[in-house]
Amino acid sequence: MRIFFLALLLYTSTFAYSQKINTYVGPYDVSAFLQKGEANYQYYDDPTTYERMRKGPFKFTFTGKGDYLGANQIIEGIYKNDVKHGQWIYTLTYTDFKNGEYYQTGTMKLIANYVDGIPHGVWKATSTLKIRTKVYNRTTRKMEFEPFKEPMSADLKANFSNGILTGGLVYNLNDKLNGKIANYTCLFDSLGFYHGKAILRVGSSENIFEFDHGFLFKEVVRNLQSGAARVEDYSKDLDFVNQLRVSENENAEYKLVADRAFPSLKPVADALKTYFFSPLWHFEDIYGDELYDSDETYNPYQYDGLMLLYLRRK
Repeated sequence: MRIFFLALLLYTSTFAYSQKINTYVGPYDVSAFLQKGEANYQYYDDPTTYERMRKGPFKFTFTGKGDYLGANQIIEGIYKNDVKHGQWIYTLTYTDFKNGEYYQTGTMKLIANYVDGIPHGVWKATSTLKIRTKVYNRTTRKMEFEPFKEPMSADLKANFSNGILTGGLVYNLNDKLNGKIANYTCLFDSLGFYHGKAILRVGSSENIFEFDHGFLFKEVVRNLQSGAARVEDYSKDLDFVNQLRVSENENAEYKLVADRAFPSLKPVADALKTYFFSPLWHFEDIYGDELYDSDETYNPYQYDGLMLLYLRRK
């Protein structure tokens, strides 16, 4: 009994040591900026690997100076067992931040939700930006700001279920300065395949795609000014596709192949990459998102979704 008690005491002491919570407050590097920010987070040391395991609140702040003057950022969230958990909020604000010949003012924001490091729940991004230039005033003999040009606003909302893009996606862009007004609405099934209608409106053009669990069976291109429309209907193939879904015949000439490659819907992927998976959110440096893979340089964020089914010859 005494031996058991001593063993239990030793185990408890070791566990307590490994779970000793420390706090880090100090400089923090992010690769997207050449200037350091500051982080405040809690952690404990893994007794085997000696690596820091983040646990509890995390806050990153960046106050731009020099070339980054006018750019400020705050990122806040919770770590659980060294991965992101619950709601994370990423906010980047600009106040006459010099970007080339322009000075931009506005806010970019992402609200992301996680469960044990996996995107789960609603993600929402918003962006409002306006720009202006400086010109020389001959009267005051100073460089002075001109009035702001037309503002640009965008918002993107989608849902993840265990890392899979499911349910509805809505994207709106209002960029009068560059003459681009866009609206995308899409639906995805539980496996991340397009399902139902995907509608992309850009200016006076509208593209409607109708899917059955990833298989495109109707495509409509409309001119919203003239009302002219062109329809491509592939619904006659649906019965055959459904038969292949149930039981693929080894002797059949065709097979079903899942892929993301569909140029007409690339703008949806581009919107996700711009507003959800931007390098400005520092997924590599403020780690803990299990779907981020820094070795994948072209598309480091490995979520499931935007999937389509194609009939291919064997």
